[in-house]
Amino acid sequence: MWKNLIPFNQSDLNLEFRSKAWVEAKVLKVAFELKGDLSNILLPKPLVNPSRVIGLWESTCFEMFVKNSSGDEYFEFNVSSAYNWNLFYFPSIKARLKEYTNISNLAVSAVKKEDSFCLKFWIALDKFPSGFWESDNMKIGLTAVIENKTGPLSYWALAHKEDKPNFHHMDSFIFEL
Repeated sequence: MWKNLIPFNQSDLNLEFRSKAWVEAKVLKVAFELKGDLSNILLPKPLVNPSRVIGLWESTCFEMFVKNSSGDEYFEFNVSSAYNWNLFYFPSIKARLKEYTNISNLAVSAVKKEDSFCLKFWIALDKFPSGFWESDNMKIGLTAVIENKTGPLSYWALAHKEDKPNFHHMDSFIFEL
């Protein structure tokens, strides 16, 4: 089911923004959809050879956080419209940023039209550590950073739980599969 993302601050971007996550045939799939005037949003075209990049959140970046409710560990996926990506593993809340290297690539696709953009990515559940994925116990945060060509970055999420953007706040992982 699609869920709306909301901006942290009132945005001058006139957008409808929604996302969803689901499991199909033991694959976790994620979709983000923007509708509206995209002319002021930086959405680089897909690269022929995308790569793993740290710092994607400094520009337009689509993110998913995945946590098993029974523990503190979680994963952060970052994906750009250029198909660059990264995946981080946090063994606990406030742990240091650490790339999860058990995955060497991430499947990504996107479709851009004049007034819409849809980005999807997916990963097989067996790529997570043994025992991490428990279908009845997963919480997900769906978020994005949007770079406005004429203004500041805007921060979008299913929920904002602090007085500043913080996508790592566990109470914002409100999407349940």
